Amino acid sequence: MTEHSERRSGAYVKTYETTFLFNHIRQRLSSRSVLCYNPSMEPIYSDHTRVDERSLAMHRLVARKLRANPALLDEARDNLRRWQKMEGSPTLTLSEWENILGGSAAQVAEFLEERSERATRLRQSSPFAGILTEAERQAIYESYSTRTYYSRRQSNLG
Repeated sequence: MTEHSERRSGAYVKTYETTFLFNHIRQRLSSRSVLCYNPSMEPIYSDHTRVDERSLAMHRLVARKLRANPALLDEARDNLRRWQKMEGSPTLTLSEWENILGGSAAQVAEFLEERSERATRLRQSSPFAGILTEAERQAIYESYSTRTYYSRRQSNLG
């Protein structure tokens, strides 16, 4: 075992050769009991991909409803106007949405389904709140829960 001390940030730190460190870790792990996987324990993830895909799924449904009923665009415009009043001074995000909502229902629907970075970013502050029913939202949230989403992903891998 090779060990020495060196000064880092005003404190002495013990450093070891890499082989010693790996052997030490291997020995510590072998002396512990084996962890068991319990499928009823849902892992907690905080990944943006799943959340972005869930948002895209919700906005695809909004786009479908918007194509069927272009008057829904007025609800989004009303939300945006209300947010702009609350904000006081214009923000870049609200200005971007104002520009987008100035288009036709077909153009807005097309934007809602885009996979661009801009569309992904703007979906995080969407003025389309209230367009989906609670049942529609819950169905999408359930299909993108960590339990459902990751089990679906694993079955697609192999």
